[in-house]
Amino acid sequence: MGLESDVESIAYAIWESLLGLPIDIDGAGDLGGDSHVTCLVHLHGAFRGAVMIECSEALGSLLTAAMLQTEAAPDAADMTDALGELANVFAGNIKALLAQPSSISLPTVAFGPSYEIGVVGAAQVARVAFVCEGHPLVVTILQRSDETGS
Repeated sequence: MGLESDVESIAYAIWESLLGLPIDIDGAGDLGGDSHVTCLVHLHGAFRGAVMIECSEALGSLLTAAMLQTEAAPDAADMTDALGELANVFAGNIKALLAQPSSISLPTVAFGPSYEIGVVGAAQVARVAFVCEGHPLVVTILQRSDETGS
């Protein structure tokens, strides 16, 4: 349960300092069938796994506009950059709490209405569902347990 509470604390700090938007715990975490965004940052080293952030594309657009401090609707390139950076900041904060030495990868960002994304050989070690501006957002921490794909 400790990692979930760390994820909550990190989310509150990032949302307050970087985005200036409210975020609250929401146990459901149902992203629904709408188009959504997944951001993934891998962790390598003493801890092997990933930080995954998932939200609706509508929330992704709101988060991007908040990061860029603009009222204009962001394009896909802006969303990729902003949400990738958001995932990178989140992963950097998580990395500091895990076994060292560990490093983080560049972020991967995927958009679309219907896809699945996973990390081979990894299991979920923490999952926290939030709601921001009425939209669901889920942060998942995955840990690899096998030696394949190093």
